[in-house]
Amino acid sequence: MPNATNLLSALKDLIADRRGVSSVLLAVSLPVIVFAVGGGIDMTRAISLRQEVASSVELACKQGALEADYKASKSSNPTKEDYKAIVDALTTARLTSDGLTGVTASSVVGAKTVSITASTSSPNVFAKVLNFEAVPISLTRECARGEAVATGTVLFSESFEVNHNVASNSW
Repeated sequence: MPNATNLLSALKDLIADRRGVSSVLLAVSLPVIVFAVGGGIDMTRAISLRQEVASSVELACKQGALEADYKASKSSNPTKEDYKAIVDALTTARLTSDGLTGVTASSVVGAKTVSITASTSSPNVFAKVLNFEAVPISLTRECARGEAVATGTVLFSESFEVNHNVASNSW
């Protein structure tokens, strides 16, 4: 394993090299490295934006399904009601509250599902050099309607204070 002294010595030798080979290698490899790192940064930003949008749309979908079910339970004729406007408003509010601008979302509310499709784009910084202005992002989330919220089941409960068979303060 090279130590710091060997590495420093190799770096000094590289800098002192006057034959021109190092310059050619650097000239050939530097643009590749810069574009690879820049592309990685652009893709990381796009993936991060997609995850933020997916999270917001998932929450809006679940909230929209619950709201549509609630409104249907209060309606005299739930099959004739259109809950799309409610789900669209909830989706827009969720995206706005999460600070996501430039996202276009639309919903389809069926008798058994709520589906929300969202699309946006992540602007590139480095890939603009290659005329790639943005990375398009599109996703769809589907949530079931009519499912009661499941109550959790306690698998294990432990307390250090009360309700145990060890004497108090004898841990």
